[in-house]
Amino acid sequence: MKNRLNFSPEPFRQGPGYLGGLWILNLALLLLLGWSFIHWFGLREQNASAHSALDHLKQKQQAVADQHGDAVTELENVDMKQYRKTIQQFHNIQTAFQTHWGRLLDDLAAVLPEDVRVLTLRPAYTSRSQQEKNNILHLTAEARNKEAQLALIEALSERDDFSDVRFEAENYDQTEVALVFEITFAYRPGS
Repeated sequence: MKNRLNFSPEPFRQGPGYLGGLWILNLALLLLLGWSFIHWFGLREQNASAHSALDHLKQKQQAVADQHGDAVTELENVDMKQYRKTIQQFHNIQTAFQTHWGRLLDDLAAVLPEDVRVLTLRPAYTSRSQQEKNNILHLTAEARNKEAQLALIEALSERDDFSDVRFEAENYDQTEVALVFEITFAYRPGS
């Protein structure tokens, strides 16, 4: 085997030590660059998902705003007079079902003076708490004279089944009878 010629002055001496450090530094910088790229990619993904969630929330906000606008428009179009009339009708129907009409008419006939004639008897619209305690009724009647009217009001006030008798109005315009009057009272059978 031939010996190769080596013209270096110190053939077995290793190169300078700073070159190894430079290699290690380059490798560390390369790893840092790779980590930075991966981290940047993750941040970019998070940013995209945050923008997607924000767009979704804006769509929801717009949908809620549209629904609110529709509800406001619907409320503006509600006819409150008709609504109150409907509510009063439902309330009167509920009161009518809760009232013991047979017993009420029997009790009313027992106190009705001879000179008084009942024209209408219907539930009166009152607050729910007052309605739960008693059946509040509105009576329109005609009487031949003022004494007969007062006798009916007094007879209702004396009975335990009737309470809170209130005079509402009277009218002297009809020629056939002396007066037409209206009263409201609470009725609780078996008091």
